[in-house]
Amino acid sequence: MAARADVDPAAIALCGSSLGGGVAVQAAGLDPRVSAVIVENGVANGERMIRSMHSAESWAKFRALLDDIAAHRERTGTTKMIHRFDIFEMPKALQVNLTSNGSLMQFTGETAIGFFMFRPEEFVARIAVTNQRMAVASMEPRGATARYDAATDSYTLRVCSQGTTAMRDPIAVIMQIPKERLRVLTDDVGGAFGLKTGPYPEYIVQLVAAKKLGRPVHWMSGRSEAFLSDNQARDLYSEAELALDDNGRFLALRIRNTANLGAYVGAVGANIPTLNFARCLPALYDIKHIDINARCAMTAPSVACLRISRAAVASCSMISVSRATLN
Repeated sequence: MAARADVDPAAIALCGSSLGGGVAVQAAGLDPRVSAVIVENGVANGERMIRSMHSAESWAKFRALLDDIAAHRERTGTTKMIHRFDIFEMPKALQVNLTSNGSLMQFTGETAIGFFMFRPEEFVARIAVTNQRMAVASMEPRGATARYDAATDSYTLRVCSQGTTAMRDPIAVIMQIPKERLRVLTDDVGGAFGLKTGPYPEYIVQLVAAKKLGRPVHWMSGRSEAFLSDNQARDLYSEAELALDDNGRFLALRIRNTANLGAYVGAVGANIPTLNFARCLPALYDIKHIDINARCAMTAPSVACLRISRAAVASCSMISVSRATLN
């Protein structure tokens, strides 16, 4: 509407009655483009309003009806129609006022659930965060020594890694050899931060060269080389929405991630901003409902390699910063 030529974007008003009035007030509080609100009998809290119209007996029937509506939808894939007075209990003497003026008497079950769930006093915090790319400068750069044993047709790779299994298994796949023929050893490592998890091209070259030359092949990265070839971190753009009730309790979290994978996809590149990020949620918080969507983009940055993200840190920070926007 704001984009229409016949609309003044600085003079948009919302008008609503009953549930529509409550929605209008809530929308005005969340959307700065709304300049005015016109409300008739607006609903402030759907559950409280419906509860006030029921006796204890009819309230129990209504709550059972909501469960039946949800079960019907799940069982049949269709909506269940219900009568107005099953939602809003009303004395018989007053029911004629609605039945005689042509008021709508049948509603979808989802309408009843939506009315019941409407709580505009709940808050939604929204943020957009750019998690910048990071280059690791570990105390010890990457390096390895490769050996080949012709008698057993097996390899040994002594490498500074973050785990021998995570290093051995993908290398065995790349070299098309049984993993039992590759032994990976890792001693004390001077810093890793994610960049030393998976295999690099140098390790494959060393293993092949060790077999061809019949002698051990050692390699150690220099600092300039590491800056250009080591896996780097993060480079994520995230949009997050955190819903809270009036007591500050977290109700739901929605996150949309866009990750820059660089010019190549590696062993852990797409895993980090998708699976690894998602499995860290809800971090230290109790959040019952989480919706996360992640997209990965191939680019051609100056540092053309995949990213290793500190997913747990990124996940926690998204929730914490969302919460902080309400303070």
